[in-house]
Amino acid sequence: MNVYLRGLLCSALALPAIVWAQTSAPGSAYPTRALRIIVPFPPGGGTDKLARMMAIRFTSTLGQPVVVDNRGGAGGVVGTEIVAKAPPDGHTLLVTTSAFVMGAAMRTRLPYDPIKDIAPVTIIAISPSLLIV
Repeated sequence: MNVYLRGLLCSALALPAIVWAQTSAPGSAYPTRALRIIVPFPPGGGTDKLARMMAIRFTSTLGQPVVVDNRGGAGGVVGTEIVAKAPPDGHTLLVTTSAFVMGAAMRTRLPYDPIKDIAPVTIIAISPSLLIV
């Protein structure tokens, strides 16, 4: 496998990303209340630690409290569904991993549309991954 494909595979499969439901009208004050970061995995893992570090930084920068809410289950689908069904005001964020992409590829029915209901914001970390066949 060439270097480009290996890097693409690592990026697509093993990068925690922060995404949120589509935001409200531009120009409105943000945030107007506490932020909620959903981590669709149990507490204590790498994704949870990243979300908690972000929450500390967001709290000091934005001046609003930030709560990290771990909602593990179904390979990330449970927590992602909460974000997808949240009001589209940008106050509910999702910190996820490659499980977001894999869930859409491996499941025939999801309780949300990964393209329409979730908007990616940024990559916060990249970790190497290995696929052996």
